[in-house]
Amino acid sequence: MGAVTDKALDDPARRAIRGDGTTEDEWNDWPGLARLPAIDAEQLVPAGARVVVVAPHPDDEVLAVGGLLAQLAQQGREVVVIAVTDGTASHRGSAVWPPERLARNRPRESLRALERLGLSIEPVRLELPDGGLQAMQAMLAAQLVSLLRPRDVVFTTWRRDGHPDHEATGQACALAAASAGARLVEVP
Repeated sequence: MGAVTDKALDDPARRAIRGDGTTEDEWNDWPGLARLPAIDAEQLVPAGARVVVVAPHPDDEVLAVGGLLAQLAQQGREVVVIAVTDGTASHRGSAVWPPERLARNRPRESLRALERLGLSIEPVRLELPDGGLQAMQAMLAAQLVSLLRPRDVVFTTWRRDGHPDHEATGQACALAAASAGARLVEVP
């Protein structure tokens, strides 16, 4: 994928992505979309390359590249999913979904979703603190370097996503991929 440069992206207040989500219509209306080249799974992941999806939270892997993962599973490609956190901060203050329950359920939900996409894999779980990845970015990058191989194609969240954990994961993946000789694909 080509890099999209836009001065507005340098100013977080001017970014099109908001914390309340960006609708499909808003994405389709974004002028930068027309500048992105069309690409297919074979171009994104050349034969012999391993796919590594680094998800800040359980569900980010499916939301970001679920369709691609289903295609790659059908092609018999080697896929590794790395779950950085267990998503325990998604329902702060909830009596129904306290962190302990989230720590059990969110990884299970992620595993079921991967199975439905045709992948029989167990994600690597780093168990870092949800909501605290900015402070652990260097440590995360070091952990990722040890898990990556040259020629891997690493998919992760965009470094300008707007969510602090997503941005920290994107930054850590950029450092780790460069160090390991892997290719990085950031997904908004």
